[in-house]
Amino acid sequence: MHYAWVILICCCLIEIGSMGAVANCLGLYVVPVCEEFGIGAAAFSLYFTIQNISVAIASSFAGKLMTKYGVKKTLLVAIIINAIWFAGLSMAQSIIAFYVLGALIGLTFSLAMFLPVPALITAWFAEKRGFAMGLAMAFAGIGGAGFSVVYSNIIEVFGWRTSYMAMAVISLVIILPCVIFFLKDTPEQKGCLPYGKADTAAIETENGNILTGIDASGVLKRGIFWATILVGGLAAYVCNNITYLSAHGSTVGLSIVTSGSLISAALIGSMIGALVLGSLADKIGIKRTFYVACTIVIAGTALLVVGNGFIVLFVASVAFGFSSAIYTTMMPLLVQELFGSKDYGTIYSYTVAGMSFIAAMSCILIGLLYDITGAYVAGLLVALAAYVIFMAAITLMLRRKYY
Repeated sequence: MHYAWVILICCCLIEIGSMGAVANCLGLYVVPVCEEFGIGAAAFSLYFTIQNISVAIASSFAGKLMTKYGVKKTLLVAIIINAIWFAGLSMAQSIIAFYVLGALIGLTFSLAMFLPVPALITAWFAEKRGFAMGLAMAFAGIGGAGFSVVYSNIIEVFGWRTSYMAMAVISLVIILPCVIFFLKDTPEQKGCLPYGKADTAAIETENGNILTGIDASGVLKRGIFWATILVGGLAAYVCNNITYLSAHGSTVGLSIVTSGSLISAALIGSMIGALVLGSLADKIGIKRTFYVACTIVIAGTALLVVGNGFIVLFVASVAFGFSSAIYTTMMPLLVQELFGSKDYGTIYSYTVAGMSFIAAMSCILIGLLYDITGAYVAGLLVALAAYVIFMAAITLMLRRKYY
């Protein structure tokens, strides 16, 4: 068996313990924290905003750190520090503490959550890259769907503070063993080539395979890079609305546990979406796959706006969850398609920085729209418009290769 499949198993566990057990479940705490501190949604959303701004700042140099020290070392340090910050949230006595810890969390989020898996899969898979990316990101949805139920029940019985502490411990237990014992940064460290690259067809240097693509040093001067930031930002805004599905359910009369299941539904959609979209990207190409995904997200968003009742909202949330698959699975593939593999880690980190900055602004917008209207429908209508723009932009961007 090619060692790439061991790396893929590691990537799946990393996604369960990071995106699944942590990032995908943060929306569960909006209602209970706001109730305890006596604050509005906009005030809590500022925590997400600060966190995303911090991610944007850190991502601008995180790719270089990962290139210099390797995925294994940077991930180990980042995931341990991240767990400490989330344990700190369990002891917060005011929203100010959330703002401070949000800034600290953002500094390690890129290296703990967003960058490692795309970098590993790009390095280890020459073929079936879409399938591998989709499968790994599907486990983020599996982890999120499962742990959102776990955390919702912990919040219901023991309170949100205990739930934050459980989140910190669970992420460490899942991620650390596979990273310490099995993770390798590149095929060269195992004396092999990426999966799907035949020995006879490989062109090698003394350090490994020659990679093609655009240099990171010149990417900031290219219009297509900023277009990628724009569409990624639109995807981030829509994806951020998943965080508020639990609160949206509460505004239409669902209980806290039932409302939490809407996030689980969205994460099931994310899981299905990652598997389907990753495989489709290998078979029918990036552009057509984007069209399929956007159509599903638009349908789910419309149903969330007009729908009522748990069953309708659950189905709508599953479809809406494809937006997470677009953000986590399709955006890394889009960056590789547009810019190549040569400086992929650094260029993708720049992309994450830009997307995170727009995501930070979108958190404020979602919270403000709720405080003004008393509902999350306005934010969903903006999401609907965002994906119409997204589809048009993707059509223009994928007219040709850029390297």
